[in-house]
Amino acid sequence: MEPIAFSLLSLSSSGMAIRRLTAAMEAAREAAADPVADRLSRKPRQSVLAALSTAIIRPRRLVSADAAPLVNRITRFAADNDLSIGMQVSLASLFELQGDSPASNALSRRRADMVLMDKTGAPLCGLELADQAGPAFRDHIRARAFEQANLPLLSVPVDADWSVIRDRLEAILPTQTAKATAVPHLRIETEPEDAEVLNLFADRKAA
Repeated sequence: MEPIAFSLLSLSSSGMAIRRLTAAMEAAREAAADPVADRLSRKPRQSVLAALSTAIIRPRRLVSADAAPLVNRITRFAADNDLSIGMQVSLASLFELQGDSPASNALSRRRADMVLMDKTGAPLCGLELADQAGPAFRDHIRARAFEQANLPLLSVPVDADWSVIRDRLEAILPTQTAKATAVPHLRIETEPEDAEVLNLFADRKAA
């Protein structure tokens, strides 16, 4: 190859390398300036956003029509006692696991219908609005999780006498208020699909 041709080829290659480097540096500067936009621009997230943009989404009731009168009474009870209420609270938000554990699946897939909290947001007790179908396996998992965390869980039939429910709440709350500064911790080490999870709660109680 002639020297002049070799020189032109070298210059062309060098120019391409410089342009690529400049483009990479510019992209890095943009990402550093707006990391949120950079994360949102990734294709998996774009596909989720696109799906949500075309989805038909409507709000739904957090409690059934049958349970609404009871929920209203509990709400008034909470207001009279300077308490707050959380509705449909994920157990993964309610309880803190110590260390890595597959038990996070057991918590993230279950919710408490209602959680009474003090003024600081500390949970005092959970309430399950029970139906007539009887407890299912998920209910046993939920109950054992509350037991393991030393947090009361009341299963309340929606047609129960209010005076009975009020008496149960009043009996629990003074004791729980004294414990409100303690954050519940769970030690669960199994998947919720396996029935042996129920036995492991008791085994970890003393840990």
